[in-house]
This record gives sequence, C-alpha cells and structure tokens, in this order.
Amino acid sequence: METTELTMFRNSVQQIDSNIAVKPFCTFFGLDFQNQMERIKRDPVLNQLYGNFHTTGADNKQYSMFCLSKRGFIRWIDRINPQNVAENLRENFIRFQILIDDYLYGSEQDNEQMRLNYTRLKKLRQLYAKVGREIQRVDTEVKCFLDNRYIQLSFEFTKQLKEKK
Repeated sequence: METTELTMFRNSVQQIDSNIAVKPFCTFFGLDFQNQMERIKRDPVLNQLYGNFHTTGADNKQYSMFCLSKRGFIRWIDRINPQNVAENLRENFIRFQILIDDYLYGSEQDNEQMRLNYTRLKKLRQLYAKVGREIQRVDTEVKCFLDNRYIQLSFEFTKQLKEKK
C-alpha cells in the first residue's frame, strides 16, 4: 500500500483486540457518530456484531469504545454512502472502501504468495533433513575407507626391522 493509504488506515482504524472502534473512523471521515451508531443498531446483521469494549487511553484512564467486529466493520463500511463523507475526503473514503479487506485480512496475492512460500519451506526442510542424513552416511563411509586404507600408518615398521637385524 502507498504511504497515504497506510496513514489513512492508521488514523482511522483503531483496533481493540480483534474489534474496531467506530468513533475514530467517524471523526476521521467527518461522519456523524450518533447517526452511524443508530444505523448499526438497526441493521439486522450489524446489531449482532457490535459491542462496547474497554481500553486504556494515553492518559491511563479507562474508556468504553463502541466497536464492531472485523466482519461487521467491513459490512458497515460497504454500506456507507460516500456522499455522507466530508467532501474533501470522499475520494480517500472510496479508496478506503476498496482496500479495507486487504488491510484487515491481507491481499489475496499476499495470501497466495504466503501459501506458496509455506509449501516450499516445508519441502525445503524435508530436503534439508534428507541431505543431512545423506551427508552423515557418506561421511561415515569416507571415514571408514580412510581408516582402513591408511591403517598401515599406525604400524611401527621401523621397530620390527631393527629387531630382525
């Protein structure tokens, strides 16, 4: 994502555990928080996906935040008419609506690449283990060969020759 989009997400999406606070988003995009809260409560799906969650502010005080689950947040965002957003932020809001899934769940391309990387990593680890065992086997064979081939170096020929004379 571009820097502008990341800044927009960081300034508007405030997560509390796996839930997202509604008020900071409304404030950022110039939406009437009370109106949006009522719309959420009236929606047959969203009214099951919201709740009040507690968080500690920068001043170390406890605050109750009206939040939606990730699924609820995405549904709510998709249902907001861009005409209700402050005029200078409409274009950004439309971009936000398009990119919100990627931001919260990761892009489809990123997820596919991660799946491929995970599969490749598993295969490489199996090969690594197999190559490691093969290295140990060949190393043992080489040591045995060298030990048998050059065992005569451990014989003391000079001593035996002197005794015969």
